[in-house]
Amino acid sequence: MGSDLVIPSYQNGFAPRDGPPEYPDLRTELALNWHGPLGPTGLAAKDTSGYGNDGTLHDMDPATDWVMTPHGWGPDFDGSDDNISFPCPDIHARGTIWILCRANTASQPAQFIVSHRDGGSDTRLGIWHGTTTYRIAYGATALISTGVTISTTGYQSLALEWSSAAIEFFADGVRRYTGALPAWTGNWNNLLWLAEYAGGGSNWHGGIIACAGWDRLLKLNEIQLLYRDPHAIVRPKQRVFFASAGAPPSFAGSNLILGGGVL
Repeated sequence: MGSDLVIPSYQNGFAPRDGPPEYPDLRTELALNWHGPLGPTGLAAKDTSGYGNDGTLHDMDPATDWVMTPHGWGPDFDGSDDNISFPCPDIHARGTIWILCRANTASQPAQFIVSHRDGGSDTRLGIWHGTTTYRIAYGATALISTGVTISTTGYQSLALEWSSAAIEFFADGVRRYTGALPAWTGNWNNLLWLAEYAGGGSNWHGGIIACAGWDRLLKLNEIQLLYRDPHAIVRPKQRVFFASAGAPPSFAGSNLILGGGVL
């Protein structure tokens, strides 16, 4: 289990205090939580799950690749070589991966948004950007069509769940695919890749605001919460400050991250 404190930002001057989370259940068995609006630290993508699974930015310049979006600052991947890799040892035979993303084009095939590779072969589990719809990639060749149209105008909340019994795909809080999971082979190599196929190439062209992983299956109401509030995992519980001689601490720096909305 990860930390029970939410760290609002790693940038100096933003929300300097930790605080209890508004939605503590979302942090149960949370193994990885990367949130683009919190900003990069050098070439590290900080993990706030409490496990220290910090990612590494590859072929990216935070000064130019972080752009303002309706959800705050986040990276825009160029579709050529930009990607982020995370060590993620606690998501294996069952789990949930959630991402918030938007495509720059809906017509380019062979682009991975998120992938997790098998250490023994080319087997991987990920969400593949198909021609105009999302596809679930499993194994070297298995591609499952979800029927969910890729958006180039707004960010989409996507969740992929798997266990020995089934694999499920959710888009914007709605279950869109359920099916049997093919036989598992090999072992995970403990890396999760954003915007790239785990073996290299097939880079995503678009924005990814957030990515989180759990060593459990999320409940439907939790997936719907992430759709309604993409900042739910990192949102601190609101605190009431009573009038006194001293002024309350200021969290005003957060609106610089979220573009006007206080985290």
